[in-house]
Amino acid sequence: MAKGDKRKAILQATLELAASHGLDGASMSLIAKRSGASPGIIYHYFKNKEDLIVSLFRHLKSEMNSALIPENLTELTPDEAFRSVWINAYKHYITHPAELHFIDQFEHSPCYAKVSIETEYEQDGRLDKMINFFKCSLPEGSLPSLPASATHELTLGVAAGIARKTLSGGLELSDDHLTIIARACWASLLAICQTSRKAPS
Repeated sequence: MAKGDKRKAILQATLELAASHGLDGASMSLIAKRSGASPGIIYHYFKNKEDLIVSLFRHLKSEMNSALIPENLTELTPDEAFRSVWINAYKHYITHPAELHFIDQFEHSPCYAKVSIETEYEQDGRLDKMINFFKCSLPEGSLPSLPASATHELTLGVAAGIARKTLSGGLELSDDHLTIIARACWASLLAICQTSRKAPS
């Protein structure tokens, strides 16, 4: 197995075990057994379990960013681009339930304090390109004066929440429904921008 394949096998094994055993139950010994990599090989790629978990989170977020950003982003109007990104995010979540479950676990774990969405913007050029596009599209060329993680919860966080309801069988949505919700999130973002600039400093 090539080096890159070994690393991918370790990450995949960690994802599968986190889904079935939880983050705490996904021990390094189980990861080694599931991936077919010896503990020594795992520690060659990752300093410790925390490093492995954080690396898996970054890997999954990078894959999601590739899936949600349309290639013709800059050819779309701002509302069309946002709608496309939002719907892509929703569809990615419902077709990757294990990944969504892992991200939920990670974001409620102590490891999440080591990773912020602000640094995620800095480390992923595609995501940074998308954020800059929307900055230029919004009034006065800026995002709301909120932490990036808060803005995320009000936009793509809504897509994740609705995807959870869909996966649990508690919700069925048509494409028209998704379009309406995405448009509502975009309208909310515009309203927040306007409100934040009117608010006293």
